Amino acid sequence: MELDDRPPANLSLLDLEAGGKTLHLLFRLGSYLLALPLAAVESVERPGRVTAVPFAAPWLRGVTAVRGEVLSVVDLGLFAGVDPAGRAPGARLVVTRAGGVATALLVDEVCRVAALPAVPQPAPIESGPLRVWWRGVHHFGGELVPVIDPRQLLTSAAFQAYQQ
Repeated sequence: MELDDRPPANLSLLDLEAGGKTLHLLFRLGSYLLALPLAAVESVERPGRVTAVPFAAPWLRGVTAVRGEVLSVVDLGLFAGVDPAGRAPGARLVVTRAGGVATALLVDEVCRVAALPAVPQPAPIESGPLRVWWRGVHHFGGELVPVIDPRQLLTSAAFQAYQQ
């Protein structure tokens, strides 16, 4: 599938599932293209006012209100050990919920929603941002796109350390 290919407008979610595909949100952290299953994404928001949290990890930017709910804002770039996210004009908060945990993930850019195979391929590369939380990878638009497991990420000990 090329980057500008889109499923037909009349394609239903049942058709996607029957074809072995699921919807994923593609986003960038610096030069890395990553994917999250769309089922774990509640919304995509423009970054707004963030209130800092004293003594928090550097990757925990603070908290913000999204639709009446106070959420932690996690700089996914810093959490992943790469450059800080959110400096580009296209920066977004990806509001994600999995395993009973909700958070706003700060990313550099949200690219699109894409129908990708439901089961990703094993990762042929050994490292990359958030590697321990990859489900696998997909080939998309000439790039290898790691798929992040949102439940594993949001409920991990590293992530939970500052979410209480």
